Amino acid sequence: MRSIRMFCPLPILLAACGGSGAGDGSTIGTSISGASSGSTAVSAFAGTYNATYTGTYQNTSPNTDSGSSTSSGTITVTGVSPTEVELSWDIPPSAPSGDVVFEMSGAMGALPEGVADAANTTGTGIGGSCFTGIVNGNTQTNCCTDCTVTFTANGFTQPNSGTYTGTTPEGVAYAGTYTGVWTGAR
Repeated sequence: MRSIRMFCPLPILLAACGGSGAGDGSTIGTSISGASSGSTAVSAFAGTYNATYTGTYQNTSPNTDSGSSTSSGTITVTGVSPTEVELSWDIPPSAPSGDVVFEMSGAMGALPEGVADAANTTGTGIGGSCFTGIVNGNTQTNCCTDCTVTFTANGFTQPNSGTYTGTTPEGVAYAGTYTGVWTGAR
């Protein structure tokens, strides 16, 4: 099983960071470099993409604040096997923030079997479905419960949703849910 780890800059006490992706939303089938499956298809997606994130969050504890979150940076896509791609984030001013591996079927990818399911059934994730980092001074863990990626001829989209928990530097614990999408272009 592959690991997921990402640290994203977000508003204090609020997290809306998903793990991966970017694009224009259209599908491509076999049009990218004539690829339809295997390493040829995966290698067609490789490269560095300019990426933006838009999403929403909903605190569930200790308050019910909600709002929107945005971010931008670059996402590098690398073929790690004939059927898997790894997306790696670099979101300044933070250090490079993590990576996610997706199993691909044509131009569409999903978390490897068991990763999303573990987070959905337990809320805490197993085998790397959660990632922890520093978010605007808070120590925060995000668990992606629904994350996919779809590549297009010029980019990709990566919708994501999940849960977060954290603690402020003052020791205040918080929790909530997020949903959003990374969009990227070559």
